[in-house]
Formats: sequence, C-alpha cells, structure tokens
Amino acid sequence: MNKSKKEEIIEALNAEIEKLEEEFRKNGIEFCDDDEIPDYDYLRSLSNQQKGIKKAIEIIRLITDDKDSNTSMISISPEIAERAKKLMGIYSKQGTAIKLQMVNGEVFGGYDGDKKMALNYLKPDVVYHVQKIEVGDWDSDVYLEEVPNIPFNTVMFETVKK
Repeated sequence: MNKSKKEEIIEALNAEIEKLEEEFRKNGIEFCDDDEIPDYDYLRSLSNQQKGIKKAIEIIRLITDDKDSNTSMISISPEIAERAKKLMGIYSKQGTAIKLQMVNGEVFGGYDGDKKMALNYLKPDVVYHVQKIEVGDWDSDVYLEEVPNIPFNTVMFETVKK
C-alpha cells in the first residue's frame, strides 16, 4: 500500500518524537511534561522540540482536512490554516524564493520589533532568496542573499511558488 506524502511526513515526525523521548529516558525522565522537567536547558530544549513536532503533526492534519484527527492540541481558523500552507520552512534550502507575508498592508507574523526592522530593509511583494537559516529553540532567523548579515524572523515570510 502506498503512503501519502502526508502519512510519510507524520510518520517521520512521530519518529522524531520517539528519538526525543529516548533522550528523556537516557536522562532519567520517563514522561515529558513541563511540570516534571528539571531546570536543565538541554532537557527543556528537547521538550520544546517535542511540543513543536506534535503541533506540526496537528497542523498537517488540519491543513489537509484530516477528518480522522482525534487530537485537539491546537485549533486554528481556516484563514490561518491557509497561511500555514504558504509559510517558509525553517529548513528551506539556500536560494529558496520567499517574500514578506502581508495581510491588509501589514507584515504578518513575528514581533513588532521584527516587523519594524523588516520594513526598514525589505519591501512588500519583492521576492528575496534564502542565504542561510539559523534555527533556534524559540525562533529562527533567515539571512537573505539580497540583504547580507541582517537576520529576519522566519515567521514573517512565505515561500514563493514558481
């Protein structure tokens, strides 16, 4: 039986969760919950990764209209689900074409300071290209070929389809 691309992605994400849970077990923690994690940066980072992967699975189910989804981890509006389909991936390759996400003339995503900085350097509806991405625990920065050495929050960008 052939697996759909969605099933392959969810299977890969679940495999990542299993790897993270193994790391917890190696560190003497059986169950991962914020209230039970000692204040170790490494373990907290693993916990955040695990939560992010679980949210990614739920978003995949939501944006592909998976009626079999029995989880209620998050709920998002149809408009946000549509936006999620366009978001640039934090593992986008060098050269990927991206542009600022704009909603009603405003930059969509990121903190106010991120948006302000982006508008100082970037123009709406202009296509930029990924130079590199630095993935962090809480946020990730994209560097653009057209604006070297200036980091921008990845959540403000959408992928431009060819």
